[in-house]
Amino acid sequence: MDNRTKLNLSLLAESHSKRTGAARSECEDFARTFFDTITKALQDEELVKIKGFGTFKKVQISARESVDVNTGNRILIDAYTKIQFVPEQSVKDIINAPFSSFSSVQIEDNDSEDALKEKFSVMQESDEEKAENEEEKKIQADIIEAGNREEKPAATVQPAATDQPDDATDQQPAATDQPDDATDQPANPEDTQDNVAAAKTPSKKKCKAGWTVLIVLLVLLLAAAVYYVLTLYNLVEPLDLSFIGIDFPKSE
Repeated sequence: MDNRTKLNLSLLAESHSKRTGAARSECEDFARTFFDTITKALQDEELVKIKGFGTFKKVQISARESVDVNTGNRILIDAYTKIQFVPEQSVKDIINAPFSSFSSVQIEDNDSEDALKEKFSVMQESDEEKAENEEEKKIQADIIEAGNREEKPAATVQPAATDQPDDATDQQPAATDQPDDATDQPANPEDTQDNVAAAKTPSKKKCKAGWTVLIVLLVLLLAAAVYYVLTLYNLVEPLDLSFIGIDFPKSE
């Protein structure tokens, strides 16, 4: 849609239909109802505020004198009431976002060409610095947001049954307020200790098995070294392991 096109009710309904996928007739009915509701509300109220959008309010314009441009005669314009819309800050920021990096420069009538160039050069440097600051703030905000997504809240630990007060008036809320997963709450401390012991047992078995394998490998390595030394001095008859690519040296 061209930014210079005036947005009437029909175009507003068409845009709403494209964004939401709803029928155009339904979008047009919604827009008509929306503005009719605001109009009727302003007949009885001074203002109508829509959170996140803005405020429609009545403004009283006093009677004043003016001049008829056709005849040149002075005329009196009666007092009347007009509707004024004040957007919220979030709406202002969205509309003015393309111009947020702009800065104003005061130009005097007697400024020379060199003075104008210097002012515009300072303005351009200021705009570039502001854009860099905005980009840095955006990057920092993205980093903080990513860190917040990675952080997870700590699990809530329910108190043990032995910590509950004896008085019935101090009891915990009804069963509907407790977590749905009953497995998160241990039945008693003894069950917890049994579960911890059962979890440690496989680890101990794995540790013992690892040490056993390591000792066996060391014994085999030591035996191979001793056999190698004995064959060097012809104290034992070397084995014929040529079929697997191993030849023990023979002493001369």
